[in-house]
Parts: sequence; structure tokens; C-alpha cells
Amino acid sequence: MNKKTSVIKIFASAVLLAASVLAINSCDKDDSEAPLPTITNFSPATGVEGETVVINGANFSETASANVVTFNGTAATVTAATATQLTTTVPTGATTGKIAITVNSKTVTSATDFTVDVPPPGVYVAGYENNSSNNYTAIYWKDGTAVTLTDGSTDAWANDINVSGHDVYVAGSEVNSADIGIAKYWKNGTAISLTDGTNYAEAYSIFISGSDVYVSGYEENSSGESVAKYWKNGTAVSLSNGTTRAQAWSIVISGSDVYVAGDEKNSSGKIVATYWKNGNAVSLTDGTKNAFANDIYILGDDVYVTGSEESISGTYEYRAKYWKNGTAVKLTDETKRSNTHAIYVSGSDLYMAGNEQNSSGKNVAKYWKNGTENSLTDGTASASASSLCIVGSNVYVAGSEYNSTGKIVAKYWKNGAPISLTDGARNADAISIFVVE
Repeated sequence: MNKKTSVIKIFASAVLLAASVLAINSCDKDDSEAPLPTITNFSPATGVEGETVVINGANFSETASANVVTFNGTAATVTAATATQLTTTVPTGATTGKIAITVNSKTVTSATDFTVDVPPPGVYVAGYENNSSNNYTAIYWKDGTAVTLTDGSTDAWANDINVSGHDVYVAGSEVNSADIGIAKYWKNGTAISLTDGTNYAEAYSIFISGSDVYVSGYEENSSGESVAKYWKNGTAVSLSNGTTRAQAWSIVISGSDVYVAGDEKNSSGKIVATYWKNGNAVSLTDGTKNAFANDIYILGDDVYVTGSEESISGTYEYRAKYWKNGTAVKLTDETKRSNTHAIYVSGSDLYMAGNEQNSSGKNVAKYWKNGTENSLTDGTASASASSLCIVGSNVYVAGSEYNSTGKIVAKYWKNGAPISLTDGARNADAISIFVVE
């Protein structure tokens, strides 16, 4: 090798080494100098779990998943993103505190707190009571104190209750002067009609998702057939085509999916237990016997529905059951009439509320935990359990029981101990319960 060749090789190696160092330094420099995200403001400043929040600022990633957003340490999901704006929702379990955003390992924290609107503690129960004019009045009770929703001049019913932040929502119906039921809900006592009173309608269930209000029920069409429907912020969505009877008894929202439990009559005249996911019907029974789906609960990818089905076609002898992902599970030995009206999943525990007939022909109010029954009444008088709510280790069940004078008393049970909501002078019923501890 001559000297000239050696010099050239040494020079080339030096150039390559310098280029490598420059490349490494350039990479390091680009990463270390990634712009810091900034938060200018966010709106609203206060909200409930599930509510949409828009964050304005700069240097966000236009890939939604590349922006890590937390509310006082609780991770949220970003649903839309630009370089200057993020759209997210208040996560479940969030508490009042700062909003933080991390992009490219760089974090910025809001100057002000986001306030999570938490419902005030209390036991909320929706139902109705007969008045001196023999009309039913829609009512809800908070910690045993009655709040009247209608004036009692016509029949009205409160069928479901939900509390979001400091707002109390109740779904039900009220008959107008033409004796036609109007589906409606009340927000803090103010009525919002969902139908115009031309055709009979009722609202059975209400669910609040962020700022959106969902209500399920039915409305009769011009042929007199009930059409299963739900309303989102007052706009109706039909679930059945109106050729046969259908009802929508319960509604829940899971993420962006809308689930509704109900039933629909088939061409043979049998009622089929059904649920709808985003408007698509899923039959739970084969239509050879009448069946009802009364309530629905979603946990992850699992769909739980509770109701009843005839033991023998055409006998109207119903037996309580539930379906998990379409598979039916019996709750009783099916020797006596039974029914379930509500379902709730808490952790790994599955709860249902309903009633079962005893040997004396009286309905006993019960709830089931993981298939084991718990009687709430002694069976000397008929009773029913319509709704339940689990808070921590406490089991709350709403329903009613006949008294010694033959009147129906609205009540709820906390861990099996009864609390009467009415004095038994007039008929009343407790249909739905929502508890904040």
C-alpha cells in the first residue's frame, strides 16, 4: 500500500465517522427540541363522567392516540385531534383537578382545575301514587321525601330515574285531556315531551351519557301497533317497523354503542325477547313461546339481559331467567311462576331483582346474587322487586308490597331491611332506584 492510498483511506474513514456523529447528534437534537404542547383553555370547565371536553392549545399530535390526556391523573380517551385542538371525554372515576397532556414524552398541565360534577349523596326512587281523585301522580322520592312531577289531574307514571351531576332525570308518561299517553322525561322537575300526543306512547328507561339524554319506550302508529323506539336528545329512532307490537323497556350506552332491551311479536303472534345493538335486533328466544327482555347491562364485551319466558307455550306461566351473550340461564327450579325486572353487575357479582310465587300463590319480592335467591318479603302478602342498585357492599332494591288493607305500599330495601315510601292509604309503587353514597 502506498502512502497516497493510505491517506485517502484515512480521510474517507474520518469523513464517514464525522457523518455518523453528525447523524446521531442530529437525531438527538430533533428529539430534544420537540415542541412543548401548550393548553390555552378547555370547555366546559365543569362536567360529569362521560361528558365531552374540548381542549385548545398548540403542538398536539394530529394522531389522537399519540396524545395522552389525564384528568387529575385518570386517563381519558382522545376521540379527535388536530395540532391545536383535542376532543376527549371525562373518564369514569375522574376527580376534580388539573388536565395534563403528554405528547412526544413532553407534558403540559392546565393552569386551572377541571371540576368533576358529582351527584349529591342520596337514595332516589321513581314511581307513582294514587291521589284523592283516583289518578296516578308521577313522583320521585329523595331520601324518603316525595317530589311530585305532575299535578294529578290525569294519570302519570315515573318509570325510571337517573342522576347525573346535580341533575335528576326521570322518564315516564302522562295522559293528556284526550286520554292519550305522552312519553316524556323530567329534568329537575321540568317536563320535556318526546311525543306530541297524537298517538299513545310511554317512556320506560333513561340513560345519561355526558350531555346526551337517551330514553326508550314505544309509540303507537296510525294502525295502533306499538313501535319500539328510543329518543336521543328528543329525536326518535324506531327499532321496529310497526307491523307487529314491540316495546323497548331498557336502554344503556356503552362507549359509542346503544343497547336496548325489549320484545317484539313475531308473525305467529308470539312475543320474542329481543335486544337491539345500534338498531340491529338480536333475538334471545326462538319465538315458540312468549318471552320478555326487561333490563340490560353491559360489562366490557359481555351483554347481560334479564326477563322471563313461558314454561309451556300459551299458558302465560312465566319463569325467570337471564341471558349472557345470548345463552339462557334459569334462575329458579321453574316449578312456580317467577319474573325478573332488573339486572346489575358489580365486579364479578351478578344481581337480579324480581319475584317468585310461593305455595300460597303470593308473589315474594326477591333478589338473586350469583344465582342464590334472597327473599325480601315473607310471602304473607304479594310483593314485587322492580329495580336494584349496588353501591359498594350495599344492595338497594325498589318495589312494593300489599298491606293488610289491600293497598300497595311503595318501598325500597337496603340490605334486606324495608323502608316504606308511602303510608299505605292509597296505592303506590316504586319502579326504579338510583343511589349515590
